[in-house]
Amino acid sequence: MADLIRAMGAPIGPPVKDKLGSPSTESEDGGGDIAELAADLELDEADGPSTNGERQAVLAPPETEWYHGRLDRYTSEERLWAAGKLGSYLVRESDRKPGSYVLSYLGRTGINHFRITAVCGDYYIGGRQFDSLTELVGFYSHCSDLLKRERLVEPVPPPEPVNDKKRVVAILPYTKMPDTDELTFQKGDIFFLHNDMGDGWLWVTAHRTGEQGMIFRELVEDLDPSIDPNTVFSWFHPNCTKSEAVDMLVKAGPGSFLVRPSDNSPGDYSLFFHINNQIQRFRIEKKGVRYLMGGRTFECLDAVINRYRKEQIVEGHTLGQPLIAEGHVIEPQQNTTGAAAEKIYATLRECRDQIGLKKTKGIKHQGYLNKKSDKGAKKWKALYFVLLQEGTDTHLYFYDSPKRTKPKGLIDLSCAYLYQVARVVWLRALRVRCLTAHRLPARLAPRPHLRLALGAAPVASTKPRPSPDPHWDDEFVFEYMQELVMPREEYNPLRQLLLEPGLPAVKALADLCRTDRQPLATSLLHAFSECGRGAELARELVGAEVAREADHRAMFRAASLATALLDEFMRAHCKPFLQAAISETVQRLIDAKQSAELNPTKMDSPDDACNNAEFLLMILDQITLSIFTSPEACPRPVRYLCGCLQRAAVAKWPNERFVRTRVVSGFIFLRLICPALVDFKRLGPGVDLPACARAALAAHGGQNLQNLANLEPYMEVVNPFILKNKERMVVFLDQLSNVPDPGNPPPNTNNNFDIGKNSITKELATLHHICVSHLTELQGLAKTQPAIRKLVTVTEMLTKHKHKYLEMIR
Repeated sequence: MADLIRAMGAPIGPPVKDKLGSPSTESEDGGGDIAELAADLELDEADGPSTNGERQAVLAPPETEWYHGRLDRYTSEERLWAAGKLGSYLVRESDRKPGSYVLSYLGRTGINHFRITAVCGDYYIGGRQFDSLTELVGFYSHCSDLLKRERLVEPVPPPEPVNDKKRVVAILPYTKMPDTDELTFQKGDIFFLHNDMGDGWLWVTAHRTGEQGMIFRELVEDLDPSIDPNTVFSWFHPNCTKSEAVDMLVKAGPGSFLVRPSDNSPGDYSLFFHINNQIQRFRIEKKGVRYLMGGRTFECLDAVINRYRKEQIVEGHTLGQPLIAEGHVIEPQQNTTGAAAEKIYATLRECRDQIGLKKTKGIKHQGYLNKKSDKGAKKWKALYFVLLQEGTDTHLYFYDSPKRTKPKGLIDLSCAYLYQVARVVWLRALRVRCLTAHRLPARLAPRPHLRLALGAAPVASTKPRPSPDPHWDDEFVFEYMQELVMPREEYNPLRQLLLEPGLPAVKALADLCRTDRQPLATSLLHAFSECGRGAELARELVGAEVAREADHRAMFRAASLATALLDEFMRAHCKPFLQAAISETVQRLIDAKQSAELNPTKMDSPDDACNNAEFLLMILDQITLSIFTSPEACPRPVRYLCGCLQRAAVAKWPNERFVRTRVVSGFIFLRLICPALVDFKRLGPGVDLPACARAALAAHGGQNLQNLANLEPYMEVVNPFILKNKERMVVFLDQLSNVPDPGNPPPNTNNNFDIGKNSITKELATLHHICVSHLTELQGLAKTQPAIRKLVTVTEMLTKHKHKYLEMIR
């Protein structure tokens, strides 16, 4: 018999933030001439590559708005009733069980209290694991219901600020034992305290390295709350004013830098960097015990500085020499003598020997079980499991090994069911998940994929896999929707409203429907292209996007309806251009059978680096020559849109020399050509490559170009190629964009989008569904905008008509 544990909630927390990108120009300030900086520092954001498909971070209100520290149940309920709004919530430390937390929530059924289990810096609720309380609050605010159709809405702030974050400083050094969760540290190191593990051991995060682990309580003392722990870093200036920082950097010269507390955003930090005759400032946000800069998350402030000492923070520049602060070393208040230190170490050895005995208390079962990996490989791994009963709570912890103190995760058995099933039943249940095929002829099915259908209606497909023995391990999440598409004439009022001059309804939807961005872009483009106005739609949206952007270096960096629609527009029109520009070079790349890999971690031997670099430069020369000589193959509507982009950008920033080039190159190269090199299907049906050739194409071509765009250090060998082709690139993009009008496509044609006769009606039905989903926000805008009032009226009218059709069906 086998024990099958079916957890009610996935043990994985919310989506992690994408750590790609460049130092953002979410910088709170920026650069200017040295003479002007003391009086007024203008915003100057660092330039960097845009990335597609960025995963959105789960946003939560600041911790100061909902965390109340240690609080009893009765007082928390009083504060929620005083707020008096459904969806109100607060988080508190349990007064009966210090070290654990409670999420108190006022919903439709009254007040509910949800226990949050805190273990070694992680937080668990309902079987889900989170890195911080902030991530937990953000997840149940935006990603998942706390109760059925109820989410966290209104944070209840504490009556006075709460500051119960405990920090300690080491009074003696320590070296960890191998294969344990202990930390090695020096005297003066600072730690953030998470849990008291008992027997004198604490679970902490080391401030200097961001590493989590155990330390012994007698080796540390409490840190003065008024001291900023970053004072341990020589380049941190806690008491330096903005003007003093500028003066010191001017004297220190180009390349110098320092970090100080932010004036504009208390709790955050400012990185000051001297570049030639400019001082640029970048904001470093504090997120719990972590730091956020340029879309990347860092474990400590020192990690931010170390990265940009090696990587370009601004094009062509890395952090140079630090400006050393005076008196940056934190000395412990307690001065431990040799005899006292030896006594502490002796006590530590005794406690270390006894910690294994302590760990067995409350354990009902322990041993190894196989758990399926949460990563892409989906492999089964043997982990050490401990079934632990603490009072009325029963948790199943799992560890990498018995020596580890911090679990990889836990299963809350109050949110799970335990079944005993026969092995044959268990294998039968798994069989539907094991999808394989064997000995498929590569000639007939070079990259097969599976289509999933509900009855006769296709609902999903797997990713393609190489022949002859493909294996699929894709997972799908389905949402059932009772879709009803009314006759086309029912949607005519909505269609006419969307097509009104100036597109006010479309622009309102662009601002509201961020979660439905992709289906909205597809449906709008199909509807407008049917009457020959697809280019006009794209022109209006990108023009509005440029007008809204404050800094030219951040243009189209974030995903929006305009970027989604322009991507869709280019994919529909540009297959002939891609075939003319890159298909010949792609074939040469495949025939050469030479690797162009420069990533040291992916090369078979470091000796291949020179040959690979020479081959890559040859391929780049060929492909750029092919692209530069193919502007006439680019469809006229796409060239017209590139011209519109240039004119809008130049009108907004007339004094920026390269803005006309930057605004077009991002779309043509990073959003069109690079994805086409990675995904050969964008080259069109005329390009038929064998499976091995496609894999080589992705590895050699597009991936290297994307690595180059992301400023990977090993791509420095390509810098001479970039300088050589810079002016040619400007000429090519100007020539490509030199089209005054999109031409005159015949109306009522939509061949580029492969639309059937009933598909436009389905797209209009999708637009109506999106309007219904955002009806509340549209009603708010309708109070001040007459055009939106019409959209609300039409949406409500179509909803009534839809209900009548549903009644007829029943």
